[in-house]
Amino acid sequence: MLSESSAAPMTEATVTTANGASHPRNNNRRSNNQVVLTNPINYEAKCEKVGGILALKVERFNKKLSYEQFIEKITNYVTKKYTDGADIKLLLTDAKDPIKLYEEKNMPKALSDEDRNDPVKDAILKEEVKQFVMRKNNIGRNVQSAFSLIWGQCSSALQAYVKGQSGYVTATEDYDVTWLLNEAKKASSGIDSSANPYVTMHEAMSVLYKMRQGATEADDSYIERFKNNVTTVEMVQGGHVFYSPGVAGKQVADATTEEIYAAKESSMAVLMLQNSDPARYGELLSSLKKGANLGRDEYPKTVATMYELMVKY
Repeated sequence: MLSESSAAPMTEATVTTANGASHPRNNNRRSNNQVVLTNPINYEAKCEKVGGILALKVERFNKKLSYEQFIEKITNYVTKKYTDGADIKLLLTDAKDPIKLYEEKNMPKALSDEDRNDPVKDAILKEEVKQFVMRKNNIGRNVQSAFSLIWGQCSSALQAYVKGQSGYVTATEDYDVTWLLNEAKKASSGIDSSANPYVTMHEAMSVLYKMRQGATEADDSYIERFKNNVTTVEMVQGGHVFYSPGVAGKQVADATTEEIYAAKESSMAVLMLQNSDPARYGELLSSLKKGANLGRDEYPKTVATMYELMVKY
């Protein structure tokens, strides 16, 4: 079941180690994989410099991050620490094939018949091809390293859950970062892959539409929570609610990727304001409504610009 409430209370028992010391142990389990939560609350995973970990929704750790925060931390680490790490940034953020993107942008062009007899241009091309191949090979190595990094930043319980999913063996053999992130995203969001998909989708939508910014909740905390709920809706195949062909004026098949993205951003921006604290932003919402009624649609068109307006208001 999906819920916007805090993680479920943890039931603790003691486990005795080889030296006779007793330590609390979390006995929460997932019904489908019977995962025991074993890491200590101050667990920092394999690479502390990443700055956080990813875990199951029911787990509580000092360094636990939301999926969006986790991807941001991982991406920052990879781009700063890996040689040419920026080449795989879109793999982490948008699931785009880094090899294909690199080839489309950097593939050396063959010399014309006239230039082929020019020894200087021929030497330059050979060097460009050499550098191209070296960097392309490095992308492959970076993908493998990123897979290991992401895996190492997952809690033991999350790892156990992922191991129980079909496709795990193939994904690990292929260093399939996209598959790993998708499975980790679902598990960390509390999505039960064995549940009825329609129930899961409608529960996620209900959580998003019913959420409200708390009276004392900071704007940055609220937008993070909002984004998490949006991501969950999209993960359970409910993302279509953010694009209305009737409102946008185009069927999905006829709209460009950019048009669909812009329409979704506008929709989410409005929803974020509607769910905000009415004591702080009720007048802002009312003002924007009045402006629209007078033919002045002054609603911000993206979540980021709506957030900026709310902060400045």
